[in-house]
Formats: sequence, structure tokens, C-alpha cells
Amino acid sequence: MKAYLWKPLINYPNKWIGMYNDDKPPDRFIFFRGKFITEKLPKPIIDFVCPKERIEKLGSIYTTTGSPIVRNDVLEICADLFENQIQTFDVELHTENGVLNNYKLINILNLVEGVNFEESICDYFRDGLLMGYSYLVLKENCLGNLNIARLKETPSQILVSEKVKERFHKHKIKGARFIEPEEYYGEIYNLKKVFEGVGRVWPPEKK
Repeated sequence: MKAYLWKPLINYPNKWIGMYNDDKPPDRFIFFRGKFITEKLPKPIIDFVCPKERIEKLGSIYTTTGSPIVRNDVLEICADLFENQIQTFDVELHTENGVLNNYKLINILNLVEGVNFEESICDYFRDGLLMGYSYLVLKENCLGNLNIARLKETPSQILVSEKVKERFHKHKIKGARFIEPEEYYGEIYNLKKVFEGVGRVWPPEKK
């Protein structure tokens, strides 16, 4: 089963990107752990420099939170797919002309080891810690029976199943796209140069 990256629309306007208010709790990285949160958290606040009318037509909102922010009806539409795999939190979306309260932050409850290190091209910090990717290939069936999970190696990456992708498409939910990692990194990098830089040939041979 294929896994897809949860990403914003390729032409998502910068001024529609919500900025997580890091001056107030909770720390947004608490949602990167892939665990159920038992403590009571204050409501996260996300700031926008556009009117609410631009935001409320989107089912999925692009923010600096690092977690999916979706409209309440999207959760209802995907309830069977996300059952026991997510936890949700109320959020406040502060726009230029009002506050939206009909969106929730998704806390994803699973981490999966999904990176195919043999075929991926990884970027590392000087101390050897994994920073990210210039080219990412996932292990086959890395999601298993899950429909949503964070990538354990880099938890900022969110993976979804084909079922989630199809459900969003069927209900014409706006604001998100689900893309295979090879295609995504091909959009943001010149992969021929990336591969040449590590002594490999582009395109790679299919195994």
C-alpha cells in the first residue's frame, strides 16, 4: 500500500499561512511525539493576516504548527479512517476580521519507521543527526494498517494512506494535497544535480 506526504497546495498563498503563536502554550512540538496527550492543554492560537472568508472555505489549513489543522466536517468525513489513530484539540484561528472556532488540530498517535535509507538521499547536521532529505523513498507498506502516522525518523513529515487521499478527493476537500515523496522532492530540487552530487545516476533504476 502506498503512503503519501500530507502537504499544502502547491500554489497556497503565503499570506494564508497561519502562524502558530509560540509566545503562548502549548509548545507545538508536544504534538510531534506520536502519543496520546493526557494533560489538559490551553487552546492553541494561530494567527492569519487575511480575512476569515479566505480561510473558512478550506477544509485543511496550512500553518507553521507542524500538525494538520482541519475543519470539523473533515473529521466527520474521515472518522472511520482516523479512528483510534488521532486525538483532536480545539484551536482558535485569529484572522483580520474575526476568530474561527470550527477547526481542530490533529494529534497523530503513531510514528512509523518508514525511510528507505538505501534509496533516499539524506541530509545531516554536523553532529550526524538526520536533518531532512534531498530525495525521500519510503519503505514498502510502511504504514501497515494505519491511515495516518508521523515518520519516526523526521516527525515533521506526515504520512497518509491511499484511502485518505481518495476520501479527500471524493468530498472535494480543499487546502491539502497528498503526494508521493519522490514526486514532491522532484518539485523542490533538481534531482539530476542532487544525484550527481552523491555519485548516483538520475533517474534511479527501478527495482
